[in-house]
Order: sequence, then C-alpha cells, then structure tokens
Amino acid sequence: MKLFQEFRFLLDISRSHRIARRYFVTHGFDGALAMLGLTMGFYIIGTMAISTVFNACMGTTIALMMNGLASAYVSEAAERQYE
Repeated sequence: MKLFQEFRFLLDISRSHRIARRYFVTHGFDGALAMLGLTMGFYIIGTMAISTVFNACMGTTIALMMNGLASAYVSEAAERQYE
C-alpha cells in the first residue's frame, strides 16, 4: 500500500495524472489484443499445455509493459523539454 501512495504522490507533484491515464488505457488495449491474438493462435494450433500458453502470455505482458513504459517516458520527456 505504501508503494501505491508513493506512486500517487509522484503523480501529484509531477501533474501527470492525465498522461498516466491515457497511456494506461492505450497500452491496456494493446495488451488485451495481444493476449487475444496469442490465445487464438494457440487455439488454432490445437492442444497445447496450459503452462506454455501462460508463459507465452506472461512474456508478452512483460515485453508490452517495458515497451509502454519506455515509449511513454521518451515521448513525454521530449515533449516537456520542447515546452
């Protein structure tokens, strides 16, 4: 709970609520489509171990999270520097 409070404090002092909300929704939708694509692919292939499906989905989740954080940081840092 303390980590959440610290994160909220950082959002307050940086005035980044709108930015965080916008990127959360955008990247959340991308993640949902990626999981749908993975599960449909595994379904088309046929019988697959649930651990394989889960591990593939977790790997994709981590990759999309890192991509979202890095792209949001780079683009917003450039915008703030430009302003």
